[in-house]
Amino acid sequence: MINQRSSLSIKQTSILEQLEVSKDARYDSASAYKVQRRGCTNDTRVGILQQIESWARSIQSPLESSFFWIYGLAGTGKSTIMQTACEILDAVGLLASSYFCSIQLDSKESKRIFPTIARHLARHNSMFAQHLAAKLLDDPECVHALLPVQFEELLCTPWRAALPDGKETFRCVVAIDALDECDLNHGDEVLRLILDAIKNNEPQGLKFLITSRPVPAIV
Repeated sequence: MINQRSSLSIKQTSILEQLEVSKDARYDSASAYKVQRRGCTNDTRVGILQQIESWARSIQSPLESSFFWIYGLAGTGKSTIMQTACEILDAVGLLASSYFCSIQLDSKESKRIFPTIARHLARHNSMFAQHLAAKLLDDPECVHALLPVQFEELLCTPWRAALPDGKETFRCVVAIDALDECDLNHGDEVLRLILDAIKNNEPQGLKFLITSRPVPAIV
């Protein structure tokens, strides 16, 4: 993704600060040490990491290429793979947002997932930031809404408006790790919201890399 940062007005920046974000969620947060999260040992998991990078770079129809789901039981190395995948994707400019859920940190709170991702995207794309700020000015309470409303109002709607002439011009990855560690069992709901949106070709240009335990109804 091309970095489209530009200066926002003081008012827009202040409005974006209203988002209730998790400071523990990023893959490179200092909290990674607290929960002892580490990346893959050198020369391990090479196949899956190459597959993820290839997927992130690919340009295909959204339904085929906008969703990469790694699922498995606890202790199978999903977060280790995700940590290294984020490092790789960030280094090549493809990572727009990373959100690592953890029952030990505030990132376990499902209400913070979409606001945090939206804030990350705003740092990468100035047009998205402007449309997001406009939405928050018009409806500041949407940050406290139900997850489906947050997803639509904080991500899909401003992202759609940010696309030049409504056309996709770039691709970038949103990585969400350990959705099963969300509070109130909301991880499945987040997963379904993303899947349903992708089936409707939304949000164009965003790819979702997700890890969780298996969800029987989807698997």
